[in-house]
Amino acid sequence: MPMHLLVQGKHAIVYPAKGLEGVLDRTKKGSVGDHLCDLYQSNEELRSGRYHIIILWKDGADIMADVWIFDKIGQWGSGPLVDAKTYRGMKRVHNMGVGAGDGMIMIGMEEESRQEIMDRQKRTLEDYLIGGRPKLPGAIRLDEQFYFDATPFSDVIRDLQRN
Repeated sequence: MPMHLLVQGKHAIVYPAKGLEGVLDRTKKGSVGDHLCDLYQSNEELRSGRYHIIILWKDGADIMADVWIFDKIGQWGSGPLVDAKTYRGMKRVHNMGVGAGDGMIMIGMEEESRQEIMDRQKRTLEDYLIGGRPKLPGAIRLDEQFYFDATPFSDVIRDLQRN
């Protein structure tokens, strides 16, 4: 199931993909947040945007992160401005594209949810970020928590800051 974290003060909705347990320990609570905190400290460009949606996945022995950066939410009349960056470990990758088809479905469903909450219901960005996540279809649905003893998604916001 996705997690909501504050990483270096930035709201992040994190989707850990199946297989991530091969490179991050599911029994070590905080392993996802620790990795993201290191990633954000190593990459200044991740300080941009209002919020991020992150897909964490495994490629061989590497932790991969597709980071979708959302900004200028109400300025266009057609949704936020979106940028996407991919990282292998702590380094940005420029030769892999911006994501896979399953990720595109998830990003689209997240935007539908944001529009419903903010545009039609006239609620806040925080209501969208902290609220429940869209129910993804079949094979891409994440029905279990990444951490074996995790608190449900909507009950935890962890602020990850390192000096």
